[in-house]
Amino acid sequence: MKNYDVIICGAGPSGATSAKFISERGYKVALLDKASFPRNKLCGGALRLSVDQFEYIMKGMGNISLTNCFEVKMHSPSLKYIADFKSSSPVIYHIKRLEFDLMLVNMAVDAGVDFLENHFVEKVSISRHKSSVFLKNGEELYSKLIIGAGGMYDPVLSYLRKKQGLQLYYKKSEIAYMMMQEYPVSMDFILDVFGEQKTSHMFLKPGGVYGYGWLFPKDTVLNVGIGALWTDIKMVEKHEIFNLYLKLLKKQGLFPNNCNLGQIEVTLLPLSGPIRKTYAERAIIVGDAAGFISPLSGEGLYYAISSGKFAAETVIDALKKERFTEKNLSIYQSKWQNEWGFEIALLKFFTMNFHNQVERFLKYVSLDEKLKSNLMDIYTGRKNSSEILWKMAPRILMDFLRFESLK
Repeated sequence: MKNYDVIICGAGPSGATSAKFISERGYKVALLDKASFPRNKLCGGALRLSVDQFEYIMKGMGNISLTNCFEVKMHSPSLKYIADFKSSSPVIYHIKRLEFDLMLVNMAVDAGVDFLENHFVEKVSISRHKSSVFLKNGEELYSKLIIGAGGMYDPVLSYLRKKQGLQLYYKKSEIAYMMMQEYPVSMDFILDVFGEQKTSHMFLKPGGVYGYGWLFPKDTVLNVGIGALWTDIKMVEKHEIFNLYLKLLKKQGLFPNNCNLGQIEVTLLPLSGPIRKTYAERAIIVGDAAGFISPLSGEGLYYAISSGKFAAETVIDALKKERFTEKNLSIYQSKWQNEWGFEIALLKFFTMNFHNQVERFLKYVSLDEKLKSNLMDIYTGRKNSSEILWKMAPRILMDFLRFESLK
């Protein structure tokens, strides 16, 4: 039997971040993950510029593969319109999750965290006096508090959903189905096709499904994927739609003709927004487990790291006071809501309307430099989306009058 101050289920960016900050304050932390590190994670690997506020991460990224993207091209479903975003400074960062996640775990270990890889958590149990974690190998670990950082099937999330009277798992209509592959290419191909600016491409509603396809160049690999609603993607055969997407990229001259479809990696992401309460007595959830994902782009790395830091701050305060009640841990929810909770809610509303009128909207964006800049800021997180979205509504109305009514 092992006792800790805090047990964290999941060693992704949110879990590793929480572990690092809590351990640095002298508390005994166990960081558990079912995988063995380094492990790859299905992800586009796009990291928004807001991560700049975490100086230790920016410093660490000097030791891993980092691609600065200076241009993003967004293609309408018909390919008739292209919104071309260019900048003299990076628009977004591209990282490899295998390297990035390992970097964060190593930072946590250096801070004194007890990292237990290949430890599958089957369930958690929480009482007024302690928290327990039950592992697949039969072990039981104890702590004062548990942080759930294991994604949409996290055991702490299951505990909170049941406690709040919710279905144990998300509905299919609330889930994004992500398909991805990475293809090795030569550095010459990257420079010839994507240039020094490392142009990234997004194709909206590929094959008519609700979502988008992406193509991100990273030193000597091409990260290619499609993200769409599970209810939409299940209507077509996944290999069929991915093959059609590769054919489109080859026709556009963006993909080598001699590269063919291999093993498609698949993952699921919750898109319905944050769960109502991301805390309970002796428990907190962070990152994907809490639903902290952009409904527009599917990006969740920034929210994961940010929520991991907020959770750590809340837990450190609770450990100091030896108070682990819901009331005491509710501070965590106030922190993330004040920082970007309203942003996620607005993005959810915007995304529904954006995808319903995406062809027309891309037409306006391609003709209106200000609207183009606004959309880039929302997708890349360069500025606060809450402020930008309010300004976009009258701009879209003005463009409707300019480009539709006055034909």
